[in-house]
Amino acid sequence: MKKIITIFLLLTLCVPRVTKTIGALSTLENFIASHKETISLGISLTMLTLSGMVAYKTLWKPEVKIKTRVIKPLESDRTFESLNRTIPQEIKDLLDNFKNPLLYTDTTGNKLLPENCLLYGEPGTGKTELVRALAGEGVPVFYKPFVELSNEKVGRTEEYLRELYKAAENHAIKNKLPFCVVALDEIDVYGLSRDHFSGSDGHHYDTLTQLLTLLDGAIKQRYVVTIGITNRLPRQLDPALIRSGRLGNHIKIKAASSSDNVKILEERLKAKGLKRTQSAIDLLEQFKNETPERGLGKRITSMTAADINSFCNRLHLRTIASRSETISSSIMGEVLSQYDKGFKDPE
Repeated sequence: MKKIITIFLLLTLCVPRVTKTIGALSTLENFIASHKETISLGISLTMLTLSGMVAYKTLWKPEVKIKTRVIKPLESDRTFESLNRTIPQEIKDLLDNFKNPLLYTDTTGNKLLPENCLLYGEPGTGKTELVRALAGEGVPVFYKPFVELSNEKVGRTEEYLRELYKAAENHAIKNKLPFCVVALDEIDVYGLSRDHFSGSDGHHYDTLTQLLTLLDGAIKQRYVVTIGITNRLPRQLDPALIRSGRLGNHIKIKAASSSDNVKILEERLKAKGLKRTQSAIDLLEQFKNETPERGLGKRITSMTAADINSFCNRLHLRTIASRSETISSSIMGEVLSQYDKGFKDPE
């Protein structure tokens, strides 16, 4: 009896709710029937939008722009003649090989590339200028100072070396050239003997290993000649780097001779566009004939190319500061006195 009463009460409570639900469904059915076309269009557009979103994420991947380096040959207006100094025979032979590749072949017709070389000598002797002059003579030189790569992230230095050699090789192939030159300045930044490396120098170790591979290893460069430049002695570099087949041709670049220094000085003065008084000309002529104990002659003998550039720049600045259009003997004497003191202000 209690179950019957419970069921009756539940039906009494539910019937009104069910009736309302049925009424709502009837209203919804009538709405759908009257707007059937509009609803169908909306559903179609929704499905099309969802399909497009799925296709965008799965089928089409937007292009990711990667920052790449643009590596181009060195531009230079220097030439061997403008250096006014003796050019090493090995560098002359390299230029001749580039200009006359058909002469440099073996019995099977394969081309003979110049040997990779290492230019070493005291600072300011003109090693980098020699490479710039080589570029000015028409040889494509891909020049890079190693010191600029010392702050690169781990792995980027090795990657750049690969890009550098690849750019040089592609340039030679594209332009049908016998070879291109890769010049690595301050090569001792990464090229010191590995005995000097500690456990924290893994980046330097990896970079040197990559360079050794590029010079002569798994990847043999058929269109690239490497020139290393350093102020250190070859024996201070890693033995694997300076051996034959890699940078085995060691060329010592000495300071220019006394007569060459006079030519360099005259050329630099001419480049500054300054007129020289008869007194300044007499000093140069006096040095050509003899080396005086005091004066320009004795000083210029010990000058490097960098010293002469600095000396001429000092002359230029001092002449302008004196509001003069010519280099007088007094101005030259004043700058020579500063040179004797290492261009330092007197105490």
